[in-house]
Amino acid sequence: MQPDKANQQLIPRIEGIYGAVDTTSKYATRTQIAAVAVHPRFSEDEYHDDIAILKVPQAFNFGPYIKPVCLDFELGDLTGKAVTVAGWGVQKSSRGPSDKLRYTKLQVLQQSECEQKLQSYKFNKSSMMCAYAEDTDACQGDSGSAVMFRKGPRYIQVGIVSHGVGCAQGMPGIYVPVSVYKEWILQTIADESAFKPIIGQNMV
Repeated sequence: MQPDKANQQLIPRIEGIYGAVDTTSKYATRTQIAAVAVHPRFSEDEYHDDIAILKVPQAFNFGPYIKPVCLDFELGDLTGKAVTVAGWGVQKSSRGPSDKLRYTKLQVLQQSECEQKLQSYKFNKSSMMCAYAEDTDACQGDSGSAVMFRKGPRYIQVGIVSHGVGCAQGMPGIYVPVSVYKEWILQTIADESAFKPIIGQNMV
């Protein structure tokens, strides 16, 4: 049977790495991403609804070095709270991606302050949040990474890296607030037909 190309995502096939913080480590395990569900209102031009759910071929085997990040849709307002962003993106705009997982801590700003500082950069308070700390930031290649809030012993994913204005250029970064998409997330993970197979060439 020929694949139904109308139901496939014409994007590069993606590999994920888990089990290590260094992509060159012998302990790093690679897994392909089998399918993806992109938010139906996603706008590449405006970055609205910049969220997707990736599906792996088999469940992860959790252990001492492989742990889930939790979801909690009832955390409430995070304004002024410290959050952690982690990723393998570039450390400066002029450099390539990092082999090692890097992280930084940022502070969630009030939506009114985000609008004021980012009014020229497609900030939409209904589907975005912003966070900032001096001389540190997410950067190119970090998009899609988790924004995490520590609640007791657990890290809760509260956001997703979306886009920004350069890297650590004195401007807040723009993130997707996970809680806004509670209904879509719950409906999507329960609906097998929402996920479309990925076709294309492999990439990391």
